Amino acid sequence: MFMFTSGKIKIAGCTREYQIDKAMKVLTQVMETNLNKTKMKELFGKNTDDFQIIAKNPVMINSDFASNYEIKRYELDVLIREKYKIMSSFEPCTHPAVIIKYYHNASYEDGNGVCKCMEHFGSNIDVMEEVTGTVKEDVKPLLF
Repeated sequence: MFMFTSGKIKIAGCTREYQIDKAMKVLTQVMETNLNKTKMKELFGKNTDDFQIIAKNPVMINSDFASNYEIKRYELDVLIREKYKIMSSFEPCTHPAVIIKYYHNASYEDGNGVCKCMEHFGSNIDVMEEVTGTVKEDVKPLLF
């Protein structure tokens, strides 16, 4: 868990929204236990009772998938790039996984995983959603 001076808090490892609420409850309890109310007010300008989550913006959700067959990473990388024209890289000396980036923009239907903002809009616009997947030979594939 990371707390920033802007008031933002980043919590890693949550896979469900209720886990964010639970983590925040634990955080406030730990702060109450280790700091007195006067110190809390001095540091944060609020009492812990006044802390509230204004917005939740999940930016990464990890999903593991298991396969019962060998994944040939080099061949997978070539297939993804050449046949499907989707951004993919496999550099086993620096990272033991195939890294696949799939793009989606609700503004157009013909993307099929490829960013076509330049074609459609003349620039890269920020409504593009990116899904990154990693596929390792001996570990479960991972999507985030």
